[in-house]
Amino acid sequence: MDGVEHASESGFMKGLPLSPRHWPSAMKSSVIYRFHPVIHRILPSACLLLSALSWADPALPITRCEVLRRAQAWVDDPNAWYSWDPVYTDPTTGVSGYRPDCSGMVSAVWGLPPPGNTTYSFAPGPWDNGVSHVIGASELKPGDALNYPGNPSAGTGHIMLYVSGDFQGGYVEVMEEYNYGHTAERRWRSIDPSIYYPIRYNNIEDGEEEMCHGCNGLIENWGVCNQTPWGALDYAEGDSIYGWAFDGDAGESAIDVHVYCNGPVGSAEAVGVAITADIYRQDLCSVVGSCDHGFRMLTPLSLCDGADHEVHAYAIDVPGGHNPPLSHSPRTLRCEGQLPSGVARWIANPNVYDAWKFSGFHDHLPIDETIVDAVVRGENIPEKPLLVLGPEKDKVYLIDGDMKRHVPDPGVMSAWRFDWNAIQNVDDEQLAGWKEGPSVRERPVVVRDSQGRLLLIDDEIGEPSPKTGGSGGGPDAGVGGGNNSHDGGKEAAAGGAGIGDDNDPKTWWENDTDSGSCAMRPSARNHLEYLIILWLGAWVGWRGKRSSGRDARR
Repeated sequence: MDGVEHASESGFMKGLPLSPRHWPSAMKSSVIYRFHPVIHRILPSACLLLSALSWADPALPITRCEVLRRAQAWVDDPNAWYSWDPVYTDPTTGVSGYRPDCSGMVSAVWGLPPPGNTTYSFAPGPWDNGVSHVIGASELKPGDALNYPGNPSAGTGHIMLYVSGDFQGGYVEVMEEYNYGHTAERRWRSIDPSIYYPIRYNNIEDGEEEMCHGCNGLIENWGVCNQTPWGALDYAEGDSIYGWAFDGDAGESAIDVHVYCNGPVGSAEAVGVAITADIYRQDLCSVVGSCDHGFRMLTPLSLCDGADHEVHAYAIDVPGGHNPPLSHSPRTLRCEGQLPSGVARWIANPNVYDAWKFSGFHDHLPIDETIVDAVVRGENIPEKPLLVLGPEKDKVYLIDGDMKRHVPDPGVMSAWRFDWNAIQNVDDEQLAGWKEGPSVRERPVVVRDSQGRLLLIDDEIGEPSPKTGGSGGGPDAGVGGGNNSHDGGKEAAAGGAGIGDDNDPKTWWENDTDSGSCAMRPSARNHLEYLIILWLGAWVGWRGKRSSGRDARR
């Protein structure tokens, strides 16, 4: 058993002696149910008898391409709502009277007459009527079916049309009707291969290769030509979001995954990030035939607020078709923010923030400002990152003051959004001129203190300062730039760090959820507005410095 689908066709269509309380409400209100109090007692057995005794008319052979084309028409029909009532008209053939349930759909696309077989009358069900036969898992082709005949006494059973995937591994792409409140779907799903049987319609033909060109690219050469990408969102918790994705059309090449936080694609609240599934995972070698299809994304720090956040992940189709959600998507992410050890390094102004490509969505940790106030101050971060590569070409360094800091791996380069094209070559003498410093941390962590200043939590570079407030020319300088530490702190809170006065607390980093990321959500402001905000921030800071200078001269 792998879900409610198995019981979704229980009732009179399965010949079950269930009482009316087991019937769906729509059935109870039907004319048949209300016509006579005895009918609902004899109808289940009568329908079952008719199904068991009736053989489908010997239909003309049908190609796999035509089967998939018909099934896709069910999927594309917004009115193909699941039901046991024989009221559906096949959108391709125009034949009416099919049940839009799982077995009715398979019957229709295989060309069987309405209202359709039940799971019990497909192979190897207890009332197998001979229109299909069981095949080996290795023989499965698009247009075959997976049947769980179920138990008539228990009201279980389900069947779905096979499209692609690993049957023995329990993860397949199917087209199916599966429960009330849903229309037909084409999707990847997990199954229990121990209870499903791969079956084949007796009159199905592979067909000529050229015949498949007219079925909207579903199959070609008797196989799936635009194979739907698939994979899984394995984990979304704590500091990581990871999973895997694979597209048969790309072969061993990696494909992209789009991860959306706070809602599905299209949601106004969702923020999307594009990442590449190119990490080696040994468990995928046997599943998809190659191994480099994993992905890992650091949890955006802005989500580490102790609340629940939806995480949706989609595999991006290489030929540009449907981008399906990964299995187990969405997941619920909950992350508690914890301030890492280190010193607090001031991010002096919008230009520095922009040069480092910090992101309000990825890098800002929502932590209590009084905790931040207690962190020892370090040197200001440089105005922009400088990356160098020595003559050995084996290590990339970030130059930080008079120190060189090793960038340990490409993941760190990506997390800091460092530009590979900006790396400068230096000789041994130049490289030796910088002292060896601590390696660059796994990711940037940006916090805000009680006076509204942005600080990078980092390793100590140079001599730390015990002060946590103030402004002035040194490491503790606030954005206001005043010579008096207390006055400068005020200016930082109300002036240079902000746009407007104390009544307008918006600052240049707030709402910057997409800065420096691969986010796909359109920015809340256009490029011109952003330049204006940066200019205003610089101007206010300049005015603050002038004012502070005049105050100092008085």
